[in-house]
Amino acid sequence: MPLTTLPLTTVGFGGAVFGFDSATPQSDSGLRTLVEAVFACGVVVVRDQSIATLADLAGRIGESEVVLPAEHRLPGSSTLRLQTNIPGLGVNGGGMYWHADGSWLPEATDLTLLHCVVAPGTGGTTAFVDAAPL
Repeated sequence: MPLTTLPLTTVGFGGAVFGFDSATPQSDSGLRTLVEAVFACGVVVVRDQSIATLADLAGRIGESEVVLPAEHRLPGSSTLRLQTNIPGLGVNGGGMYWHADGSWLPEATDLTLLHCVVAPGTGGTTAFVDAAPL
């Protein structure tokens, strides 16, 4: 199935990608198409991907950042951040404020991959903002 993107909103921000499977080896052109979809839409949703294959995908797209401090890492990985509301595990409540990933770095982060393992039945809203000029 070819990679297709459908809009998630009527204002052109956000898209859903279909036909992509991070568990299947991707050609350079397939990766380029996915990255182009991200930059065209700002945020894309790619459902049913595993954390292990997404971590590998991130490394193929670009250089992954090392998560600091170490206690914020997913066990067994230096580049996967564990954000959770489970006390004593990963980063607790870190999403309770507005932030931009990597904004403190000399060269800003181009892309962030997020993978939800458990979502609450209600609440738990994550918001994304498009700061591109109109």
